[in-house]
Amino acid sequence: MAEDLVPVETEARVDEERGTGRPAVFGVGAGFDVIAIVDGRAGKRGLAIERGVLAIDEDGAARKLLSVGDAVGIGADVTLLDRDPGRLRSFEERYPERIRTLVSDAAALENSVLRADLVIGAVYAHGRRAPKLISADMVGRMRRGAAIVDVAIDQGGIAETSTVTSHVAPFILNQGIVHYGVANMPGAVARTSTEALEAATLPYLLRLAGLGPRGAFEGDPGFAAGLNLTAGHICHRGLAEDLGQAATDWKEVVPR
Repeated sequence: MAEDLVPVETEARVDEERGTGRPAVFGVGAGFDVIAIVDGRAGKRGLAIERGVLAIDEDGAARKLLSVGDAVGIGADVTLLDRDPGRLRSFEERYPERIRTLVSDAAALENSVLRADLVIGAVYAHGRRAPKLISADMVGRMRRGAAIVDVAIDQGGIAETSTVTSHVAPFILNQGIVHYGVANMPGAVARTSTEALEAATLPYLLRLAGLGPRGAFEGDPGFAAGLNLTAGHICHRGLAEDLGQAATDWKEVVPR
């Protein structure tokens, strides 16, 4: 049960193992590139982590985008977890000796979550629900005043305790842990996110308009693989599995 949000002031803690007073930021899934935050310290209903790692005011408006580089630059102790060593290696090369990386498994994930001031959930499963990697029990054992920013909330979130919030009311407090689960987080910077979405999708729309659905899909298997639903049929295998339904080959239902 979500609790009413109360003001939270989180001071950087000295980690007994590392002997550092820097805020501990853990990104779960190396899809963690950008999360919406604001500069400065939070308003009366906001959250603040020392040195500005996370500070969201009561209206949830984002005036800054925090990336891995930003977190490193402000002195946060950043650790990324992912199952893909190659993806982790790319971050190590970009920020040599300035971040930690861990190949994610159950033990590493639990240990990291329990030490974190801020957990960023950025696991992305193409066309599927996000896996529930952070259990309610783990949340209950996190440091009081810590925060979870569940970037994967549009796919259900990676924490069992996450729920969809909004830019108007961005926070819930569950077991003493602040949860930020705003759906469509890029909407906080509406113009920029719209322009980025337009640039990414316009070529596909032009193909659909010029070739028709079947012609566009036959000419681009990757485009076809992104088809979720058509004519009442589920064509994406992952989506069908999540819903307990049978998947239909798009070639059988998209007219010529």
